[in-house]
Amino acid sequence: MKYLTDFGDSAVLLPLSAAVFIWLLVMRPARSAAWWIGALIFCGAVTVVLKILFFACPPALDISSPSGHTSFSLLAYGGVAGIVAVERQSPWERTAIILSAIGLVASIGISRVVLGMHSEPEIIIGFAIGAAALAIFGFGYLRLGGSGRTITPLLIGVTLILTVFHGSKLNPENKLHELGGWLDFRSLVCPVAEPLPRKVMAAR
Repeated sequence: MKYLTDFGDSAVLLPLSAAVFIWLLVMRPARSAAWWIGALIFCGAVTVVLKILFFACPPALDISSPSGHTSFSLLAYGGVAGIVAVERQSPWERTAIILSAIGLVASIGISRVVLGMHSEPEIIIGFAIGAAALAIFGFGYLRLGGSGRTITPLLIGVTLILTVFHGSKLNPENKLHELGGWLDFRSLVCPVAEPLPRKVMAAR
């Protein structure tokens, strides 16, 4: 399960997202790269804000930190799959590519639960954030249609990134919890609760 969950780490997904951005900038109209950046900003901002707020004031006993692995994975791998599917002519190839991306993201989400890093509701929230971000990118990109441009550089870049960065760690969760404590969000959104202790919980 750890092998699967490592595919959703930011240390892998950040360079992968950069590779997608570069391919879009070189091979497609500049506005397609702008839609990608917009989707990334939306995904990251919503995930970060909810992590800080939910840590300060959990809406339920089993919800304290939406799964960033899940939200970011759905956008990153879904984005790559969407680009490749648009450039493929065969419906069977498109279906296989999309199903493969869904399977990978679902496996990453399940691995987070099995490893005890997140609860099922936190995974569902992560899926919702990632799906909304992917819809933003898809709305802009699908309007452009296929280009006939080669996707080989993109696929090679993705393969190299997964090979080189898989297993690397980049966990900002503690910093987000510290920020939430410093800003004392608990007293703002949960006025009846006790003040947030400065010692943050272990990274999830």
